[in-house]
Amino acid sequence: MDDQLSTEQITGYAAPASPPWNGALQQLHREIHQHGDGRCFVWVDPAQGEPDLGENDPGLRVSVPIAHPHYDQRLAPYLVPLNLGRFNDDCVLAASLELAWTAWSVPFLMARRGQPISGWIISDRSAREVAAYWGRRCYLHFVQGRTHMLRFHDPGVRNMLWQDLDDRQRALLLHPVKALFSLNRHQALESFSAPSTTSAGEDAAVSNRLDEQLRLSAHQWQRVNDYATVHAAWSYLVGEGLISRDVAVTEALRNSLGAASSYAITSADDRMLFLVCGLRHGIGFHSHARMADVWRRTADGEALVDAVEAVSGRPFEQLSSYLMD
Repeated sequence: MDDQLSTEQITGYAAPASPPWNGALQQLHREIHQHGDGRCFVWVDPAQGEPDLGENDPGLRVSVPIAHPHYDQRLAPYLVPLNLGRFNDDCVLAASLELAWTAWSVPFLMARRGQPISGWIISDRSAREVAAYWGRRCYLHFVQGRTHMLRFHDPGVRNMLWQDLDDRQRALLLHPVKALFSLNRHQALESFSAPSTTSAGEDAAVSNRLDEQLRLSAHQWQRVNDYATVHAAWSYLVGEGLISRDVAVTEALRNSLGAASSYAITSADDRMLFLVCGLRHGIGFHSHARMADVWRRTADGEALVDAVEAVSGRPFEQLSSYLMD
C-alpha cells in the first residue's frame, strides 16, 4: 500500500496544474543553458500591438533597422537581451513563451492577431550586431521592380521559408546566429541552426563569404507569395474543426498549389478555396473527371466558384455530392 500523502491531503489544496506550454518552456530553458550559457535574445514583433513581457528596462530593446522610406520603424521587430541567471529575465522568458503559445491558439488564429513572439536567439554577437546584419542583408529585397520585405520573423513564414532555402541561403539568413528557436503551428518548439565550421581560420573565411545580401530566385519568390494563402487555409480548417492542429498538412497544401497554378487559378481567394477543397474532398479532387470542364473555364479566366456552379448546376457547397454522383 502506498502511504505517501499527496499535496492536496497535506495542505487541503490541489497542486496547481502545469500550463500546457510548460514542457516547451522547460525544453527552451535547457537549450538556452546548453548552447547559450543562459543568455539569449527574445525576438519580438510589435506590429499587431506591443506585448507586455514585464522587462525591467525596455530601453535595452534593439530594433532591426529596416531602412525603407515607406516602412514605419516603430513597427520593426526588436530583440530583448536576457540573462536567465537573473530572476526577472527568467520571468520575461516565461511570459514570451506563454504569448507565443497563445498566439497559435484557435481564437487568436481566427482573430488574425499575428505572432507577437518571433522566437528566441542564441548568438555570440551582440543584439545590435544581429539586428544590424538582418536589417542590412536579409529583410529588404528588390523583386521585379518592387521592394519586398521578407517577413522571416513570422514563425509560420520561417517554417516554410526554411524548407525552400538551400544550405547557402540558410547560412546567410542565420550568419550571426548560432541557433534560433520558435513555436511552430503545432505549438511545438522547433530549432534552426547555423552550419558549423571546423576551425577558427575557416570560420573567419566563411564569415567573409557570408557578408552578402540574401537573395531568392524567382521560383522561391513564387513560393513565398503563397505562404499567406497556405496559412489562411490551414487556419480556417483548424478553426472550423475540419482538421486537427496535430495533423501535418502544410506540405500537402503547398504542393497542391502547383496544381492550382496549372489550372490558371491565380487569385489568393481562389487559391485558398482550392486548398480547402483539397482537404474537404481529397487532395486529388482536382483530377476527378467531372472537374475537367471546370478547369477549362478557369483557364479562360473564370473564378473557381463560378466555374464549379456553371459546370455542376449546383451551389458550390454541394461540390462533394457532385463528385460522388
